[in-house]
Amino acid sequence: MKKSSLETIVLILGIGIIGFALFMYLVGTSAEGSAFYTNIVFAFGFLIYIIYSMMATKNLNNDIRGLNKHVNSLKDTIQEKNSSIEQLQNKEAELLKQNGDLNKSLADSQDVNTNLNKRVKELEEELASADETESETDTEV
Repeated sequence: MKKSSLETIVLILGIGIIGFALFMYLVGTSAEGSAFYTNIVFAFGFLIYIIYSMMATKNLNNDIRGLNKHVNSLKDTIQEKNSSIEQLQNKEAELLKQNGDLNKSLADSQDVNTNLNKRVKELEEELASADETESETDTEV
């Protein structure tokens, strides 16, 4: 049986007993023992109500403990996720720095390549000029 349904049964039982005691009190006869029995029924009804209150309090405390454990678990998970995010952000910053360094190296390499290509063209032009000069001197001889 679920704890909430047991609590409901105890609550209904206590209310029923107190209701019966009120009925006895208001409708009961004026005999000597009637008041005594009515007071006993009231006491029993309130005892049942106290038991219900204790059960409800115990169940609520258990629920609170369970929820506190869940909250602590969620806090730990959040802390782990934040740590993971921080590590990823640090790694991203490092990769961005490496990317910037590589881009700078690429730009430097392209500059060197451009300079070398210019030098190769200059040398080809000098070679072509030298070949023309040599062919002119060969035709004169």
